[in-house]
Order: sequence, then C-alpha cells, then structure tokens
Amino acid sequence: MIAIIFFIMGALIGSFLNVVILRLPQGEEIIKHRSHCPHCKKTLSWYELIPILSYIVLFGRCRNCGKKISSQYILVELSTALLFLVVFLSFGLNFFSIYLCIVAAFLVVIFTYDLKYMEVPDEIVYPLMAIALIVDLIFTFSKTSIFHPVGLPATSLYSIGLGLVLGGGIFAILVAVSKEKWMGIGDVKLGIAVGLILGWPQVLVAILASFFVGSIIALIMLAAGKARFGQKIPFAPYLVIGTLIAIFWGQKLIDWYLGFNF
Repeated sequence: MIAIIFFIMGALIGSFLNVVILRLPQGEEIIKHRSHCPHCKKTLSWYELIPILSYIVLFGRCRNCGKKISSQYILVELSTALLFLVVFLSFGLNFFSIYLCIVAAFLVVIFTYDLKYMEVPDEIVYPLMAIALIVDLIFTFSKTSIFHPVGLPATSLYSIGLGLVLGGGIFAILVAVSKEKWMGIGDVKLGIAVGLILGWPQVLVAILASFFVGSIIALIMLAAGKARFGQKIPFAPYLVIGTLIAIFWGQKLIDWYLGFNF
C-alpha cells in the first residue's frame, strides 16, 4: 500500500515538474495560473490533468483542439513515479527516503530541462545545493539513528568537502581547458550539487558512470547518424543518470571494485 502511495505521489509531483520545465524559461507564473493546452490555450479540466492516465485516455491529444501533446508530459510523470517507488523499495519509509524523493524530483527537472533547452537552470540547481548541504549537516551531526542510513548521504565533513571539491572541480577543469566547448558552467554547478548529495566516494562513482553512459550513448547516436563529431550535446542528463546509479548501487559498485585482488 505504501509503495502505491509513493508511486502516486511521484506521478502527481511529476505533473507539477512538467509545469516548472515548461514555464520557467518563459518567465511564466508557475503556481497561480491554471494548466492549459499549449496549442489552443484552453484551460484544462481536473479530469484532463490526472497524471499518466489522462494522457493515455486522451491518446496524447488535446480534447478540445485534437492536436498532439508532447510525450514529455507522460515521460516525466512516469519517471518521477517510478523513481519514488524505487526509493521506497530500496530504502523503506523514513526521513532519508523523503529526502531522496526530493532530490529525484530536482534531478528529473534538470535532466529534462538540459535535454530540452541545453541549460542547467540556476533556479533549480542552487536550491538543490542548499537542500543537500543542509541535509548533509543534519546527517553528520545528528545522533538520532533515523538520520544514519548506510553509505549515503555524506556523514562527515571530510566526505562532504571532498565530494564538493571533486564534484565541482573535475568539471571546472574540463570547462577551463576546453573554454566551455566540452561543458558549461551549469555542469560545474550540477557537479557541486552532486558532490554534496553523494559525498566521497560515491561522487566518483557518479562521475565515472556519467562519462561511461555518455560515451556509450554518443557512440550509438554517431552510428545511427543522429549526431556528428563536434556537435554539442547536453551533459547534465548523463550526470543525472550517473548520480542515480551512485544513489542506488554506488556502495555495491565500490565494494565490487575493492573486492578485486590487484
């Protein structure tokens, strides 16, 4: 039952995240204005706003004008719902799971926003940094057992500091060396946020995983003719994937790696 609640809450929040993603670059009011069709601008009724279900029932089209609605709506809602569900199944019902759901929501926005607009928005990444730092400090100094899950988040000032330096520093070096041809300042900011979320050594797992996933996808896109050498592609989505890998499997990957006899 609780798993279903997490899924439904994820879908509802995913619906709100779509509003943020679409309205933020336009400078539109996010909270006050009601949702409307992006084509005919008709205000949508409550039954047209049921996450996931409304899109399926309406076959991805506006009920008023019949024009196709972007698949982004259902993909963001479904992705957020599944992430919330996986968080609960992985970590149970506790303060840490709620925190991870919040982090996941921010990461979904950053993933989609950078993919759509080639930009990591300050309005999203700065609050994510602040939340991660506050929770890091709570986990570090609290003596209550509910604030001490295994492996995550950073539970020492050393882990927090090294995570921040590595997360931001590696990408800052790449930006400086390439003069922003390989990556942008937004990637540095996201790297800092990831460093604060994960701490050391999980941040290294996230970075390595992001480069690995990015390389594989880039090769597939080149082979399929969907990209060309020298073409700019957003990196934040890969770093988000790497971060999620580190959150759910980071410690297992570290243990697996350390298990080798060199």
